[in-house]
Amino acid sequence: MSNQLKRTPVKISLFKPMSADAHYMDIMAWWELHRVPYNMIAMITTFATIFVFEFLAVDMVKPGEDAIEPIMMFVLFVVAALGWNLCYCLGPALDALLKNKDGTHGPQLWTIGTVFSIVVLVAPVSAFALAKHCLH
Repeated sequence: MSNQLKRTPVKISLFKPMSADAHYMDIMAWWELHRVPYNMIAMITTFATIFVFEFLAVDMVKPGEDAIEPIMMFVLFVVAALGWNLCYCLGPALDALLKNKDGTHGPQLWTIGTVFSIVVLVAPVSAFALAKHCLH
């Protein structure tokens, strides 16, 4: 039997990196455990961004019209969800590549990736708000 089949699973902690003997499947399990909180943060950020855009654009559309059509809000949300989950897939790959004698870097990479995702999701509405402020 190969070594891979006999391995003992590494204990996975929500907030601590794994040890240097962590197998790539343990790294994947750590990241999958953190996908739900990441998705919740990204979802709340996306909803807040759409809400802020709608609020900022209210004086730019005729009464009774939408700044963003409801179907486009849905499409925007689906595209954003696919995008943030595709980017999330880089986390375990990068974590496995950067693993060294000190262990993995999951918590640091997760935090950096989450902050980066928030910045990317908020950037368009921030640019819109800045442009609107400068034009008035």
